[in-house]
Amino acid sequence: MARLMAPMAKRLITLLDSYRTSDGAYQLPTTVFAEALMNLALEISGDELAFFPKADEVIWAVARHEGYIIPDYPLDSNSEVKSFLEEYEATNTTDWYIRHGLSIMSITHFWLYSCFMARNLLFWRKLFVFKASDVSEVNALAKQVHDALIFCLSEQTSNDDPRLFAV
Repeated sequence: MARLMAPMAKRLITLLDSYRTSDGAYQLPTTVFAEALMNLALEISGDELAFFPKADEVIWAVARHEGYIIPDYPLDSNSEVKSFLEEYEATNTTDWYIRHGLSIMSITHFWLYSCFMARNLLFWRKLFVFKASDVSEVNALAKQVHDALIFCLSEQTSNDDPRLFAV
């Protein structure tokens, strides 16, 4: 399992901070492309950061990682899906996402969102959900990468943030 390259992550965070304006927005040089920033962030983070172009795929990736056999088109009525949801004390997929910090608005409009699932130094995971259009806009993506890498370097636990979960 490839671990986070912490020195490189810290350097990228510092670099991104240097392009943050006083209002908190990012203004990266026009020579920096969103695809390159995404690739760099994923390379630096190793297995600690996963990108999901469609945010609604996260739950099934977690379930499959835990050994559940989830069909390509899962339904809440599927026995494996039911078992997975019961393990997390969730009544359905919407409840699972709400327990992990997503808003009803983002859940009801999932097709508009992408997601990072980040793992920190103590192996707690957190979801970073953002508009799918941010993936192609380097300054919007910079904020998501920055926040995800900060979490990857953290030692937060579920006592600090109830949205965190272990896999």
